[in-house]
Amino acid sequence: MAKNRVLIFGGSTTYCAEVPDRLTHASVLQRLLNERKSGLVVENYGKSAATATDRVKVLKTINI
Repeated sequence: MAKNRVLIFGGSTTYCAEVPDRLTHASVLQRLLNERKSGLVVENYGKSAATATDRVKVLKTINI
């Protein structure tokens, strides 16, 4: 069965390389969803220096 997911795409501000994982917006969102027993899984597809075109290419490779 496919899991219900929230996919987050973006550049370095989405990836959050300099931020502890527990403080990234993806992690905070996951905690909030878990508290509500949503069953949703947050997947962070952020990448430093990524362009919108780069992220669209990645999106096309994901089974959604």
